[in-house]
Amino acid sequence: MINLPKGIRKHDPTHCNLCGDKLTKKNKYRYVGNLSLRCKKCLTKLSKKHNDRRKKRLKGSKLW
Repeated sequence: MINLPKGIRKHDPTHCNLCGDKLTKKNKYRYVGNLSLRCKKCLTKLSKKHNDRRKKRLKGSKLW
């Protein structure tokens, strides 16, 4: 088995992947030590969209 080195970022990301806003101390998201490439605003939009779809599916299921 070959052990390859892990991909570690040399620098922290400076701008959001989706909206392009500058990542500051207040709007960057850190989860279990990992720094996200997206700002909190974009992450909340994505999670809201996902949760809305999930609620819709659960409401439409026969088990509900």
